[in-house]
Amino acid sequence: MTCEIVAEIGVNHQGSLDVARQLIEVAAVAGCSAVKFQKRTPELSVPRPEWDTIRDTPFGTMTKLDYRERMELSADDFECIGSRCNYFEIGWFASAWDAPSVAFLVGVGCKRIKIPSARVTDMALLDAVRATRLPVIMSTGMHDVGAIDRAVAALAGGDLTLLHTVSAYPMPDDAANLRVMATLRERYPGVPVGYSGHERGLAISLAAVALGACMIERHITLDRTLPGS
Repeated sequence: MTCEIVAEIGVNHQGSLDVARQLIEVAAVAGCSAVKFQKRTPELSVPRPEWDTIRDTPFGTMTKLDYRERMELSADDFECIGSRCNYFEIGWFASAWDAPSVAFLVGVGCKRIKIPSARVTDMALLDAVRATRLPVIMSTGMHDVGAIDRAVAALAGGDLTLLHTVSAYPMPDDAANLRVMATLRERYPGVPVGYSGHERGLAISLAAVALGACMIERHITLDRTLPGS
């Protein structure tokens, strides 16, 4: 069985299309199968009482809402991203953090939707994703089997892949618990299982491949000393 390697760009582009284009290139040169972005609606991702909270950012001092808006890529940006990925023959998809972001991603030609660990219990989001009929990838960090059961049931009948995830940044090696991958396979027969890792180094990810992961997702950056995320 082959294993797809996904380079998680996330928001490491810092709102810069130029940085996003560079990250796509380095992921393609490294041999990754796809790159992944994130899409949020700032008014929904930032709690209303925190909209006007002032924070220091790589762009200077601004409100939390302004910062989140500064970090989002536009529809035109995603059109350029699609062209860049086509040029380097690498796929792309994105995590949707809310229902409006699902509609946005469909509108810019996203062919797969990721449900991040933090949104597994958002039934409105799951319903919106299911309605697209696109392939779905879902991370499972922070959740017990009950929450995962409900999410899998909500997405039943579609093309679903589960990623075992430990939501720690960075994740200590002794927290990996890769045997969860086998548990997920047994609990959800026919659902492919992979691994989304937040650890340092490659050993845990290599072990996940040896244990049959269908996908490995790892965050990438151009330079770990860059400000921001």
